[in-house]
Amino acid sequence: MLKVDLHMHTNYIQPWECGHNPKELIDKLVEFGFDVACISEHARLNWIGYQKDFPDALKTYYDFRDYAKSKGLLLLPGVEHKIEGKHVLLVNFTGEISRYRTFDDLKKLRLEHKDTIVIAPHPFFYKKMCLMNDLLENIDLFDAIEYNSFYNMFINPNKKGVEVAKKHNKPVIGNSDAHSLMQLNHTYTLIDAKKDVNSILEAIRLNKLKLVTRPYSIPEFFSVIYNIMLNPKRRIIKTVEFKKFIRLNKDIRLLQ
Repeated sequence: MLKVDLHMHTNYIQPWECGHNPKELIDKLVEFGFDVACISEHARLNWIGYQKDFPDALKTYYDFRDYAKSKGLLLLPGVEHKIEGKHVLLVNFTGEISRYRTFDDLKKLRLEHKDTIVIAPHPFFYKKMCLMNDLLENIDLFDAIEYNSFYNMFINPNKKGVEVAKKHNKPVIGNSDAHSLMQLNHTYTLIDAKKDVNSILEAIRLNKLKLVTRPYSIPEFFSVIYNIMLNPKRRIIKTVEFKKFIRLNKDIRLLQ
């Protein structure tokens, strides 16, 4: 069984997202005994009323896949994209991400990139960018539903996702969605496959998976909230960078 996490972030493309760089993330994954990982940087983000595309979202993969390989970790290409304002996780994707903006585009992506796994990340969490009913209306476009690490013993929005997965016979994949290293090793997936991309993709589609998860303690839960949503240093960096993008780039637009 391979120990796998297919959803995490670094500060390489978006310096405000995390406090760790790709090498620190890879080293920690290796320390925890992971075999396979996908660093899924954001391909599109909203902030201070604007939307910014990141066509280089796969740069982390290309620049650090050899480093990961040298440590014994198989790194898969992927991004966390926004489709009609909702987060969608694309694993084993190497295409031109800016071509895909709508759910109709996602249908085209599945035809054009048949080796890409489309995952619904944190679909029923309490944020505007979560899929919610859009998942139900487009369930055939998704290969799997994520069980996200961000929950505690009192609050667990993953439960709705598990219900939907059972109803529609979709695999449930445990991921950290790590924005800090402390989020690793709480929730992940064991995959019954060889350490080979095609074998892993087939095992996911055949649901040869085992979810491993434990809730955050209350202090851990609020620490994650602070790091992701409230950290003033990261909020300042993000605002400064977005204002720079507004002045210098045409690929940022005012949200309607």
